[in-house]
Amino acid sequence: MPIARVVITKQAAYRGLTERWSNGYRFNLPTIDEATIHALATALIGMEAAFHATRVSFVYANGGRDQAGAQAVYAEEYATPTLGGVNPAIVHPENVVMAESKRRARVYARKFYHTLAHIGAAAGTPEILTSGLMSGANTQLVKLTNGTLPGGAVYCWPDGTAVTVPFTLDGFLRTRQFDRRGKRPTQAPPQG
Repeated sequence: MPIARVVITKQAAYRGLTERWSNGYRFNLPTIDEATIHALATALIGMEAAFHATRVSFVYANGGRDQAGAQAVYAEEYATPTLGGVNPAIVHPENVVMAESKRRARVYARKFYHTLAHIGAAAGTPEILTSGLMSGANTQLVKLTNGTLPGGAVYCWPDGTAVTVPFTLDGFLRTRQFDRRGKRPTQAPPQG
């Protein structure tokens, strides 16, 4: 079966500018056409929005064959972006959580999610995710491997083998800079 790639792009305000980042997903599908990829993109946005903060907008999605030089069969910039579904305490957008599925020793499929809804589990432990966020996100992430996505799509490894172990969140926040952020000048506080 051909392998399809679906990319979901999000944005949020950061340091006075709009920052964009994306997550890519790979699926083994019998057919890769516009309708199939559109349905998958819509389902993936719904999955991610359930555990992202309300300040995150899902602004763009595209997808097609996962091979060099292949054209996207679906691309859409949303006129009315979907917003994250959880109103959190303020979280730095470069704080991320990691979801992973293990294939064997030292072989993992990993996803990093920026700007999630998060409050530390206890005073003095702001790096620990709440059990509510963990269980809610894990409930959504299981869709990547249980065949409930449109067309029965299941996330796959680069060789096309289906991922069988569900993705689960690691219990700690990490810091991961936006890939194309570049250096931004700091501004001096106003005088006077």
